[in-house]
Amino acid sequence: MVRTRCVSLCIRELPFSKAVSGFGGTEYQIQVALSPGWGGGWVLGVGGQGLCALRKVVLEIEGRSGCERHELEFTGLMEHASGRQEDAVLGFASGVQRTPLPFSAKLTILEYPLHLAVQTYIGLNFNTMAMLCQGFAFGPMDLACVMDLWLQSDCLRRVPEAEISEVVRRTLRFVKLRWAPVVRVSFVVCMHSCWMQAGHAWWHRSLIRSCLELEVWRGPADGEPGAGTFRSYITQIIQHALAPYPEAFLSALQGFVEGLPRIMVTAIEAFFKPPTSVSDPVAIVARHYLQLLQAEQAALNTVVGDAGGARIGGSTITVVSLMELLEGFRRLVGPPLERSDPRTAVLAFLALVALCDLRHQRRLCAEHLAALLTLDRLPPDSPQARFWAGCFFTLLEFSRTLSQGEPSLTDRGGDGEKEQAT
Repeated sequence: MVRTRCVSLCIRELPFSKAVSGFGGTEYQIQVALSPGWGGGWVLGVGGQGLCALRKVVLEIEGRSGCERHELEFTGLMEHASGRQEDAVLGFASGVQRTPLPFSAKLTILEYPLHLAVQTYIGLNFNTMAMLCQGFAFGPMDLACVMDLWLQSDCLRRVPEAEISEVVRRTLRFVKLRWAPVVRVSFVVCMHSCWMQAGHAWWHRSLIRSCLELEVWRGPADGEPGAGTFRSYITQIIQHALAPYPEAFLSALQGFVEGLPRIMVTAIEAFFKPPTSVSDPVAIVARHYLQLLQAEQAALNTVVGDAGGARIGGSTITVVSLMELLEGFRRLVGPPLERSDPRTAVLAFLALVALCDLRHQRRLCAEHLAALLTLDRLPPDSPQARFWAGCFFTLLEFSRTLSQGEPSLTDRGGDGEKEQAT
C-alpha cells in the first residue's frame, strides 16, 4: 500500500520552512536553504523525526521551458532550519538547483505505512532484522528509523560494555556500500552517538573500524547533495569525541597503524602520485622520504656476489636515522602540514612507516603519532579540522588497498601486542 501526498510550494525568499502532516500523526519538515558550496544555488530537503512512513520524494519545478522533475536522494540526518541539533530530521535532499526566486513547485511525498509497522516490529525485536531483510525491500530510511528506535530503547543499556563494540559491528553490517557516502556515515555517527562512551578505547577502535568497513572517505564535494550534512557529521565526531578524549583516539589510531600489513614501496607508488611542487615544504619532504625508501628497497633486493656464492644485500638505514627522520616529521605537525594537501602529508608519513618496516620498527613509528596531541582544541568545522579529517580518510582508503590476506605485523608476532577480541 502506497499513500501519496502532493504539496504546492511558492518560494519567495530563503530560508524557507514548512510543516506537512504525515501518516500516523507524524510531521514532515520541508526546508529550502542556500547551498553551502561556492557555486551558489539552493537545496530543498524533506524529513521527519523518528519513525515515519516517508520513503520517496519527487520535486517538480515550474519554469519557462516546462516542468523540471527531480527525485530527491536520502541523505540521513539533515540539519534543522532552527540550527539546533536536537531538532534534526531524517530525510531527503535535492541536488543544487539554480532556479531564480520567486518560483512555484509541487512536491510529491510517497509513504509506505506497511514499512512503518515493520520498523516498529524490528525495533522491538532487533535480532529478527536479518530474517526480515531477506523478504523486504529494506532501504536506508527504514534502517535509520529502526536504529533510532533501538537506540532510544533500553536494549543498549542491558548490553555489557565489553560487548557493545561487537553489537555495533553486527548492526552496521546491514548498511550497504552502494548507499551514498553521506548515508553510510550517518549510520556510523548514529551507532556511536552515545558520546559519554567516547572515553573508552573500544569506542574509538569501533569508530575507526566502522569508517573503514563502510568506506566513508568517499564523501560528497562542496555543492553536491549531502555535502553540508557530511561536514556536520564530521564536526559532531570531532566536537563530542575526539576533542574531549584525544588520548583515547590516539591510542586506537596507534593500534590501527601497528596492525596494518607490511607497507611496501610498490603499494605506496600504486596509490599516490608523487608530489611535484617545488615550493611546498611538505611535498619536498615527502619526495625525500620516498626516494630514501626506494633506495633502501633497491639495496635490500640487490644480489651481491662473493667467494662463498651469492648473498642478498640488506637495508643500510639505522634505527638512529629513523629516529631523526621521525623527529623531523614531528616538527611539521601543525601549520606546516596544514598548509599542504592531506594526501601529500599521508604519503610522507607512510613512507616513514615503510622505512621503519625495513628495520622491524613499526611500533616506533606508531608511537610518534603522539605528536598529534599538540593539536589542541581545533575548531570542529575549521579548515584545520577538515585537513586532519582528510588525512584520516586518506589513511583508511590506503589501508583498504593493502593485501587482505597478508597478516599484520602484530599477527606475525612482531613488536606489537596482539589486541584481545572484545
